[in-house]
Amino acid sequence: MVLFVLFYVLIQLTVVCLGSGKIEVRLMQFSNEDGKKADGRCCDENNDWSFDLSSFFSDYETQSPEVFCGMCDHVFKICVDDIDPASDCKQTSPISVNQIFFYEDVGGIPNPLVFSFETLKGNATLNIDVSDSDYGEYIMEPIGKLTHQINKKAESNKELTYNNIKMIVEYEVYCDPNYYDRACTKYCERTNDDQRGHYTCSPFGDKICSTGWTGDDCNEKEDHCRNHTCHSSATCVSEIGRYHCLCPVGRTGQFCDAEINECTSAPCKNGATCHKELGGYSCQCTETWTGRLCETQIIDCPKSYCKHGFCVSSNSAFKCICNEGYSGDLCDIHIGQCNSDPCYNNANCEDLPGDYKCHCPTGYTGKNCESRISACDSNPCLNNGACLQLGKRFRCFCRGGFFGSRCENQKDQCGSSPCKNGGTCQTLPGTYRCLCPVNATGFNCDVAMDACQSRPCQNSGTCVPENDSYKCICPPNIQGASCEVVPSSPSDPCQKFPCKNNGTCSPLQSDYLCYCPQGYTGKNCEENLCDCKNGGKCEVINNKFSCVCQTGFEGKNCEDLLPKVSQIYILYFIDYYIFLLIWLNVLFETHIKSCKELDN
Repeated sequence: MVLFVLFYVLIQLTVVCLGSGKIEVRLMQFSNEDGKKADGRCCDENNDWSFDLSSFFSDYETQSPEVFCGMCDHVFKICVDDIDPASDCKQTSPISVNQIFFYEDVGGIPNPLVFSFETLKGNATLNIDVSDSDYGEYIMEPIGKLTHQINKKAESNKELTYNNIKMIVEYEVYCDPNYYDRACTKYCERTNDDQRGHYTCSPFGDKICSTGWTGDDCNEKEDHCRNHTCHSSATCVSEIGRYHCLCPVGRTGQFCDAEINECTSAPCKNGATCHKELGGYSCQCTETWTGRLCETQIIDCPKSYCKHGFCVSSNSAFKCICNEGYSGDLCDIHIGQCNSDPCYNNANCEDLPGDYKCHCPTGYTGKNCESRISACDSNPCLNNGACLQLGKRFRCFCRGGFFGSRCENQKDQCGSSPCKNGGTCQTLPGTYRCLCPVNATGFNCDVAMDACQSRPCQNSGTCVPENDSYKCICPPNIQGASCEVVPSSPSDPCQKFPCKNNGTCSPLQSDYLCYCPQGYTGKNCEENLCDCKNGGKCEVINNKFSCVCQTGFEGKNCEDLLPKVSQIYILYFIDYYIFLLIWLNVLFETHIKSCKELDN
């Protein structure tokens, strides 16, 4: 009990210290009418959507040129700061329009956006970073940052601006159930429990004690017995809103102020004398009567009157109380537990004191020998084989790939050398698996594979297949079998060919940028988005990178081997056919045996 109270107090302290609430932000509208980034340039200045109107006004020197920009690929990253724990920022997918009206979905995330917190550090801050996405979100260029102090419980149609961009938002700060005040750190949960208290909660989170309870936690009963008027010998019991008097034996009334005389009703029988006592009475009997009320005449039982029991006398009569296993007026009838013939299947019944025991014949068990012992109960068939009861014997039907009287032997699935092109065969339950060399794939390694498919050449080297292998043709000044040796040069960061997996390097002022081929990402194109195994190819499906597996493989990365379904179906069909023939044979033999018994 002490441990429970300590655990409860610890939980309450944790809840009160942490708090719990949510900030709900709804994006309403956004505009970037100029279609420009934070540096004033067009989002897509190198594409066909941007054009210079100066060519239309070449003959008018007073007309200033103006550039019209195309659509920006807006990506919004929404964060709420100054809350604890720190919120996970939510980022949308690109939205390619300069005037946006937001509904239930904002670039793939639900609207409104909900941020949970345990503690508010003063006023929370709403930060919305707006960027232009290029090359499928691999390059993000800033458009602007919208910031707002959340210093109210709720606010509607709030306009946030930065340079040439505007956004209208709504937000609301609210507490989770049982949390109150502005920071949602005040905890109050309605309860009706002697340990936690008896109270409800006000709209401000204050405890309101239930009727009959008091104290800081409303777990102290109100004492209505302080000024009670019960008799001095009575006990006052405080209840909700009132009290009542618990009278001792011999007293009665609302306040136990009246005395009870139980001899007034003459309870004693057969000339006995009644004596009033504290809280009751007693009867003084004459010589030939006994009992609390002197209601029983004293008469001795005849000797050996009850055969298997003991005798009691009552009102000039005798009664036998029988021992276990006997009945009748004189306890002279033996009750046999086997009289009801409880044992089945010709079992012998043995009488025991108050019980019986059945001696079962061979092949039966149970309290009444009602259950037949099956040879299949011990699961004699191994490797998930099926067991069939045949009289006192059994027969095992093995799964594909196993044989023997108990399915204990496994067939060699690799005996026919099914793996081609130098593949290694592994025996599995009911089937096999081929481990293929680098130049082959497929269930039996029968599909030739290009040795250059794994992109073994580094530093933009060109891979050329040769027989069962490959050869790398390296760029100038690059050496090694896989073009892995690069001379050092501090002037050009791309001279070291930092981009992996045939990525293209573009030098910057003090850095470089890798343009990765499909299926790769990262600073140096070192991250494989697919990581396809067993000759699988990485392709874009429904805007996502996925592995397209070779025949005979499955899984997210083509890592799982498909079983040879047709072989399994054939093996199961053969097992089922054999089982059906044996069952029909047993049925036929049973029918012939029955006919012979009828003839005899």
